This record gives sequence, structure tokens and C-alpha cells, in this order.
Amino acid sequence: YGMQQHLEEILGADFMAKTTSSEPLVVGYRCRKLPEELEAMRRGVLLTQEILDKALTSEVIRPGRTREIDLAKFMEAAVREGGGEPAFTMVMVGPCRGHADASERIIEPGDLLRIDFGLFLDGYSSDIQRTAYIRKPGEDHPPESVMRLFDATLKANRAGIEALRPGSRGRDVDAAARKGITDAGYEEYPHATGHPIGIETHELGPILGPTWKERYGTSVEHVIEPGMVFAVEPAAYVDLPEVGGVVQVGLEEDVEVTEDGPRIIGAPQDEMILI
Repeated sequence: YGMQQHLEEILGADFMAKTTSSEPLVVGYRCRKLPEELEAMRRGVLLTQEILDKALTSEVIRPGRTREIDLAKFMEAAVREGGGEPAFTMVMVGPCRGHADASERIIEPGDLLRIDFGLFLDGYSSDIQRTAYIRKPGEDHPPESVMRLFDATLKANRAGIEALRPGSRGRDVDAAARKGITDAGYEEYPHATGHPIGIETHELGPILGPTWKERYGTSVEHVIEPGMVFAVEPAAYVDLPEVGGVVQVGLEEDVEVTEDGPRIIGAPQDEMILI
């Protein structure tokens, strides 16, 4: 910014009035991925999903014995075995703790287990969330309140993904997903719906967020283009005492934007995982 001020001082107001910001050019250059980059990102996302599929089973999670940190260590070891490096591993039962590390807390029957997990493979990142319910003895399904929250989150997630099309802007995607949450009767979430991913977990590019200028500036106005990849993660934060207090359903998919529209990479979560 200081260099910009210096340039304005040297060239004068008349010349600067004829200039155009290069920000859209830079954003497109950084955020659009080459075919080789997209292939590398797909490999990373598929490895992430493979590890989550293995982790969210009764073979790995023993209710009453397995701690959050045990599950996180299992996943991180699997990342290294797969040739990657962990980026972040957030495992949580009980009340929301924001972006917190896995704790010593034991995973118990009746818990709503949320995982936010990403890795780096071949220089590119992934970012996925999954939610599972730990059944109590004799219980076939989660409480109705939990399933209602899951269904609303799933609907909002898919609405946001459907809006992720070339020519749309970040704010358009956010509006579509946010409406899914508020239409279900929940309060809107206090953050963006999603963000680009690439060589950084939060890549430079269009933020899938609301027009909160004090927080997101003009980043929500950037145009979405083919070759961009986004993590889409709308959520509702609801007080459900039956599963520990204020919780959310962690449901986040990595989505590639093509000329024809959005394409979810790998297999998305469509149903509550039961353990």
C-alpha cells in the first residue's frame, strides 16, 4: 500500500485516474488451476476421504475408550503413510470449541463427533469436514433434533455447491447456502460459506461470503471461474443439550468449478455416519 501511495505521488492524479486495478488478473492467475494441478488436488482430496472413511468406523473408534487425540493421531499417521503431510486435524465431541486441536476428551455413546481435516499432498491442500453419531446401546438413530440439523446443513451445503458456477460471485454462493440454513429456522452462521483451496488451505481468490465489508472487503465480489477449487462449509450453531450443548454439523466438501458447473471431488457425505 505504501508503494501504491508512492506511485500516486510520482505519477499524479491525472495519470492514476486512467489506471485499472490488476487484482482480478492476479486472483485469476493464482486461483485458477492447471490440469496438472487439478489432478494433484484430486489425489489429495481422495486420500483425505479415504482416511476419514477408515477413521470413522467402530474398528478405530471404541466408545468409552478412544480419545479425540487418539483419533487425530491415527489420521495423521495415515496421512504420512499415504505420502502426504497433515495440515490440520480437528476432532471434537461435546460443545463447539472453534478451530481447536483434539483434546484428551473420551468419545462416548451419545456424542456427535465432528472432524475438520486437511492435508498437503504434492504441494496442494485439501479441506474436508465429516460428522458421525456415536450410538447408545440399543439406539438405531440419532435424536430427531440432531437429524434435523444434519438435514438442514446438507441442504444448505448442496445449495451452495449448485450456485458455484462460472460467472457467479462469492456472495451469490454464500446467499444460496445461507438461505438453506435460515429457511430451516436456524440463525445464520457468523462466517463465510467457503473459500478457495490450492497451494494454501485458504487460497487467494473469491471468498464465498456475505457482503460484510469490514470482514471480507471486496473478496466476495470476485468472479468464479473454471479451474478454481473451493471448500464449501455452511453450518448452523445450535444448542442441543442431548449431545453436549452448542454444536454444529461439520459437513464440508471440496468442489472443482468446470465450464459446465460444479463438480464435487470424490464421494460427498450424504447421510449421517453411525458408529
